[in-house]
Amino acid sequence: MHGKFRTLQDIEKQDLGFAVLSWICHPDSTGAKQLTLVEGRFAPGQGHSFHKHPDQEEILYILAGKIELWIGRQRRILEPGEAAFMPPGTVHAAFNAADTDSRLLAILGPSAGDAGLEMVDLSGDAPWNEARAQVAGSGRLDREASSLAAVTGIEGKFRTTREVETQDVGIATLRWMCHPASTGARQLTVAEATFAPGQGHSFHSHPDQEEVVYVVSGKVEQWVDRERRILGPGDAAFMPAGTVHASFNAGDSDARLLAIFEPSVGTGFDTIEMAGEAPWNTLRVTERVPG
Repeated sequence: MHGKFRTLQDIEKQDLGFAVLSWICHPDSTGAKQLTLVEGRFAPGQGHSFHKHPDQEEILYILAGKIELWIGRQRRILEPGEAAFMPPGTVHAAFNAADTDSRLLAILGPSAGDAGLEMVDLSGDAPWNEARAQVAGSGRLDREASSLAAVTGIEGKFRTTREVETQDVGIATLRWMCHPASTGARQLTVAEATFAPGQGHSFHSHPDQEEVVYVVSGKVEQWVDRERRILGPGDAAFMPAGTVHASFNAGDSDARLLAIFEPSVGTGFDTIEMAGEAPWNTLRVTERVPG
C-alpha cells in the first residue's frame, strides 16, 4: 500500500442535510485500515445530534466557527484549535453555535466498516432526546462544562486551549491534542505542530503506525516517499505504516498541521529518523521544489 496526497480538489464531498462531509481519509479513498478522517461543515443551526461509535475512539478538532460539543451530559463551546476526545461507546453530539458556518475534523480509529466508521444514532432515545431542551431555558451556554445532573465516570475529555500541553521540540512547537498521557487514548494520537519559516521535520518513518498529516494553516512542503507537493489548508497526506515522509514550512509565515497517528505506540508515536541516510539526505538538495 502506497501513501497518497489528498488535496481539496481530490477529496469527495457528501451532503447529508445536517452537514456537508469531506472524506479526507477512509478505506475507499486511501486504503487506510486504521485511520478515518472526515471534515464536517455545519451551517448555522445545523449539527450532528447524539450518537456513539461502539468500537472506535474519536477526536473532534475545531477548524472554524464555534461548536457546542456534548460528551455525555457535559457540554462546552469549543473554538478553533480546541478538541474533544471520546473513547469507544461514548455518547456525544456537535452543533454549530455560531452565526456563520462552522467546521470540524472528525478523527476515528481504528477504521470500521466500508465507510471507515460505524455509528449508533441515539438522538431519539431518552435522555438524549430532551438533553438540549432541558437546558434551553437558562439562556446561555458557557464555555465551562455544565451538566443536567451530577454525572460521574465520564471518560471523554474536552481539550481546550488552557488544557492542552505545549512542547517546544526545536523543529516545531507541539500541542498534544490527544495521546496516552493526556486522554488515556489507546488508538489515537494527535499532535498539532507549528513550524516557523525554515523549520520542518525531515525524512522519517513510523514503523507500526498509519499517519495523516492535515494542513490547518500556511503552506507545507510535504514529501511522501520520493514524491512531494506543496499543500495548503484543508489538504492532507496519508502514510501507511513504514512510509518515509517529511514536512517543511514552505511559506513566509508559520505553518500549522495536525500529525495524526493510529494506533498509539509508546508515548503516542515511535519515529525512525532517516534524514542522514541515502537517498533522503540529498533529495531536497538536488531537486528544486515548485511553489
